[in-house]
Amino acid sequence: MVAWPKWFEQNGQAADKQAAADAATEAWWAHVATPIPRDVETEIDVLVARVLVAPPPNYLFSEDSEFLRKLISALRLQFEAQMRAGETPKVVEDLLTNLSAELYRRRVARAL
Repeated sequence: MVAWPKWFEQNGQAADKQAAADAATEAWWAHVATPIPRDVETEIDVLVARVLVAPPPNYLFSEDSEFLRKLISALRLQFEAQMRAGETPKVVEDLLTNLSAELYRRRVARAL
């Protein structure tokens, strides 16, 4: 059996230990050549957790629209109490404004 959690899992039968090892090695190299899938939820959680202490990464606005919408939702959920009280941290307010503006820009560009 060859397993890499959240990436691939493959199992099978072999006649002996050497055949099993050979099959596992072949499966391993076939799957290693496959890119590791993204864990979008964790990436968004990390961005939200760091928003008050670290600027967003440079690549953020090159992400797809679905990623940006999920990030906006996560930020609103995390800072909901402060937003309701009118005490949204400036960095969060600016990021939400910029993310919304980017999504609007994409919608307008697509409509043209």
